Amino acid sequence: MGLYGEKKMTHLLTAAILCILVLLGTAEWIGHRRRLLSVPIRIHVNGSRGKSSVTRLLAAAARESGLKTIARTTGTFPRHILEDGSELPVRRYGAPRILELIETVKIASERDADILIVECMALRPEYQYLSESKLIQSTHGIITNVREDHLDVMGPSVEDVAAALSKTIPKNGILITSESKHISVFEARAIKQSTLIQLPEAADFYIESDREKRISDFPENTALVRTMCRELGIKDDTAISGMAKAVPDPGILSVFDIDTNAGKVRAVNAFSANDPESTELIIRDMEKKGHLEGQMVIIYNHRDDRGQRGIAFCNLFSKLDKHHYVAAFLLIGKNTLPIFSRMRRLGIGKDKIIREYRSTDPNSLMKKITAAVDSRKITDMQTIATLIGLGNFAGPAYELVQCWQRSGRKYA
Repeated sequence: MGLYGEKKMTHLLTAAILCILVLLGTAEWIGHRRRLLSVPIRIHVNGSRGKSSVTRLLAAAARESGLKTIARTTGTFPRHILEDGSELPVRRYGAPRILELIETVKIASERDADILIVECMALRPEYQYLSESKLIQSTHGIITNVREDHLDVMGPSVEDVAAALSKTIPKNGILITSESKHISVFEARAIKQSTLIQLPEAADFYIESDREKRISDFPENTALVRTMCRELGIKDDTAISGMAKAVPDPGILSVFDIDTNAGKVRAVNAFSANDPESTELIIRDMEKKGHLEGQMVIIYNHRDDRGQRGIAFCNLFSKLDKHHYVAAFLLIGKNTLPIFSRMRRLGIGKDKIIREYRSTDPNSLMKKITAAVDSRKITDMQTIATLIGLGNFAGPAYELVQCWQRSGRKYA
């Protein structure tokens, strides 16, 4: 779609939303505007990875400072996080729609919130623009990073993804981002919006204490939150204390040690890191820390509506197969045949690929995984294999992680 087509689509969608609001009644639209402006600080959190974590960490830090805070995550399971830290499921009728944000603003206004923190729920660039310009009208924005994901919606290039994410940059506000590679895209949009851009200081990426180590595996997330907290007048100690109390999103990176009949395995829940770049960073970090023990088993949970993502992961699998010893690739989820076929074309041996399309029972999957570990290559290490779950957290991956949580010990 060309530039003219995008502008036309945006105008049509704007007109459609305004028509809906008119149908709902002018009074409802006026009411939304009034409720919106009754919340003095409104923060829109966007980016390819880490949105849910940053939203939760920032909400916890703001609560710790005494600000009455309402937050909304899209994450693994959409939630409204109230001022006392309790959570309510987002009420949803049918498919997700950006008009759900009207209810979020209503909750914040009715509870006299000082601050509303919203994780961007839109993917299409025009929806991201409308979420910001019509429904949230944020005073502050966060863009965590830009990754090679959702190229079918925001692409075709990573630069297009950056341009799409820039649609949520506030007007006459502050944008905080740790993305440096595509900062020029944000700067161009920020100039049009009369918004200032701030980057975290280099020192904010260094973890200094044991308390900070327990907050997040990704220093860039805490760096963003620290920077935003300073902008809001929240002291560092208060921010860190609050972040330490944050309840993580169910899909957050987690690692478990599990005893099986074949021996001990290490299971890594990285299902929410659903782009190759983030996955590589996780694997590299675990390898650097010496956490990858035994043979590597890749578990890929596929969504059949994420074809571009599947292609990108196949390329990563080929790379991993060449540079690491991967005992097996387990494919779960829907319509994995195209993934299997592409992996074969990339030279990955048929004997290494397990395509599970019958049972998603987690205990059955674990038996298949341990059976795939080549006993001839088992060393004298305590851990015989490291399982790394990728792709998407929903469905069979969620059930598998639940199994890991029940039967394993969380790895520190």
